Amino acid sequence: MKRALLAGLVMILVVACGDDEKKPSNNATNNTTNNATNNEANGVSFVTYNVGLASGFVALADARRQPVADALAGLDADVVCLQEVWLNQDGDSVWKQDNIDAIIAATSTNLPNSYFFISEDTTKVGCEAADIVEVDACVQTNCPDVTADGLQDCVLGSC
Repeated sequence: MKRALLAGLVMILVVACGDDEKKPSNNATNNTTNNATNNEANGVSFVTYNVGLASGFVALADARRQPVADALAGLDADVVCLQEVWLNQDGDSVWKQDNIDAIIAATSTNLPNSYFFISEDTTKVGCEAADIVEVDACVQTNCPDVTADGLQDCVLGSC
């Protein structure tokens, strides 16, 4: 099993409209977006949203990727600020920005400008590889075919 958590890996993504015209506010849409907030200042509307796209740590993160991206594309806001758009690690331990790419692709027409940065916390993890040998053995035994979305529940329930 080649899964790892890069401690403190958080991605912030900002997408914004490309014109200076004030878009009419659509608070009903913005207020019903899961955990989104809308604030207008000086005729510019802002939406913030913690999307929680962290495969293996947030339930159904992979299944939510495209619906979240599509919902963001439909927002009537000038600036959209997102938190926790995490990178995913593939089977070869390569970090992929598929969550970022999906959101930028979906919002490119309505919100053509984007900016993101990837932050990495280089703080040393509190345990050594030898400290998790028993947990790793339990995961290998009890959770070998569990998807990334179900891994946390399997480990917590079985190990």
